Amino acid sequence: MTVIKNDVINEYTNSGSDRYSITFEYDRPEQVTVRTYNSDTNEYEDVTDWVFDGATAIRFTGVVPDTFEIVRVTDISQSYGESRYAVFQQGSAIKAGDLNGNLELLRLAIEEGANESDSQQDQIDDLNDKLDQEIIDRE
Repeated sequence: MTVIKNDVINEYTNSGSDRYSITFEYDRPEQVTVRTYNSDTNEYEDVTDWVFDGATAIRFTGVVPDTFEIVRVTDISQSYGESRYAVFQQGSAIKAGDLNGNLELLRLAIEEGANESDSQQDQIDDLNDKLDQEIIDRE
């Protein structure tokens, strides 16, 4: 089963295949990561035993987790110095292409931030459900 959230994350349940699609847009391979959620620690853990299988899929090279996510992570702190993103100096001309590249980087990061807020709310809801159940069990 595939769940697509906010165009930056694909959630999967192991279907018996070792190949899974990437349905979101990304600029560089470094933006794509695979992770699982550890309910004991309430944290995501990176999965490293995978490779790209073309531009729109990954293939696991080891054991496929029961559930996992393919996620786009745009690191805006590393944008300076890359040829695609411009740093504007006082008095310099602003070119449309440079400005558009910078805005695209911000758009990607904003999409991911919106998705992270949704994920955090899901985690809060899960914890509230567990607490409610514990209260019911104690009564």
